[in-house]
Amino acid sequence: MKAHFDAFGHLRAEIEVKGAAGSKVVSALIDTGFDGFLCLPIEIAIQLGLMLFAYEPFELADGSRKRELVFLGAAQFGEGPEAPVEIVLTESKDTLIGLAMFSEMKLEADFKKRSVKIAKSDDV
Repeated sequence: MKAHFDAFGHLRAEIEVKGAAGSKVVSALIDTGFDGFLCLPIEIAIQLGLMLFAYEPFELADGSRKRELVFLGAAQFGEGPEAPVEIVLTESKDTLIGLAMFSEMKLEADFKKRSVKIAKSDDV
């Protein structure tokens, strides 16, 4: 699976996101402080035709709480299996991958060597 450190030292991975109206491969920031699945820019969510699923409370990094619309879609790393995911939207241009995406995967990051590996748990 394609994962790397970007020029700013952030972990990134390519992921295909799917909705009722299509799919798109995006380069996403791996956000270890985000415990959800995906956070997607509004423009991409509109293109994909994601289905509204819920309105749920979230706690942000600063400790504040707010409610967000949650959409259903699907996501796939490389040749791995497609999985249903819950997606929250952002006004940012960046897609975020949260830790819930790695519940069945292994993520290894070596900051000194600037290498990243993502694999299915049974592949390691």
